[in-house]
Amino acid sequence: MAKAGGSTPQNYSEAERTIKRDGIKPVYLLAGRKLWADSYLRDRFIDKVKEQFKGDGASDYTLELFHAASDSAESIINSLSTANLFTDRKLIVIHDVQRLSQQGIKGLAQYTKSPNLDNCVILVSLNFDARKKWYSSINNNLMSVKIETPFANKIPQWITLFAKSRGKNISRGASGLIAEFSGDTLQMIDMEMEKLSIFVGEKELIEENDVKEAIGFSRQLSPFDLEKYFANKDLNWTLSAIDNMLQRGEKPTSITITIYNFIMNTLIYMEAGSNPSARWSPREQNKKDAVKYWRRTDLIESLELVRESDRKIKQTKIPHRVILTELVLKMFSKKGEPVV
Repeated sequence: MAKAGGSTPQNYSEAERTIKRDGIKPVYLLAGRKLWADSYLRDRFIDKVKEQFKGDGASDYTLELFHAASDSAESIINSLSTANLFTDRKLIVIHDVQRLSQQGIKGLAQYTKSPNLDNCVILVSLNFDARKKWYSSINNNLMSVKIETPFANKIPQWITLFAKSRGKNISRGASGLIAEFSGDTLQMIDMEMEKLSIFVGEKELIEENDVKEAIGFSRQLSPFDLEKYFANKDLNWTLSAIDNMLQRGEKPTSITITIYNFIMNTLIYMEAGSNPSARWSPREQNKKDAVKYWRRTDLIESLELVRESDRKIKQTKIPHRVILTELVLKMFSKKGEPVV
């Protein structure tokens, strides 16, 4: 494993190339202003580290996940300094590192001065601010990676990359339609490219008509209605709305996209806080209602539930109504209980 890197932040592409060229650094910081909105790059980077661990011919490793907001600083620091009984190496991921207590930051700073070079520690920081004291205490002993939503002019490159990773080429017109439909959320674009690659089968070139037929987002669909029911954790109406949409012939993947957008918009609203100058609107009210009924940790966990349901819809013969009902029931595990 490579030695610790310097303090100069790298963009995502540079950091990924560094892994391939130089191997894994012992400590990384993945930082961004809207990290949950950019969760695709965060997860992709962690997957690249996992691939390196598996591909270097050494023994297996243990993955340990922590959330600084809920796990004690003592348990996190203990994990850094103790070996695992069953494997030689550990990959330790610490989310929301900016929420660590003073004691936790002190222990982390001490560890980064002399890290275990067989292990890898990935620190994840939301609402990153390089001026904070905690960052300056560890900055010189890790590699910082900027996790940011690509600018609009970079999205076509990502669409082409997603297509090539599935053995496909894509026309400029088709790429433009996907960008228009999916916006700049890489997770959404990746989901759409997976759907398209299955839809076109053996065909190598994805064209505009393929996008229109496969995505086919019906203008009759009312994402706002479903968003409203989700915001208020209204289980009965949410299930009724999904049933009605399926009966009208709506694509189940359009419904998962609506749910995914609801989660992302609510997370961003929670992190940014309300805007006192914002005019009242139904969607603004939905955001306020969602904060009452949804916990941040539940929403984050729900992102993976949506991805899992989306995969089931595309890859299994399970009835779509069953998959979507199961998704809603898991997300609504505490029906109508306000967040205190």
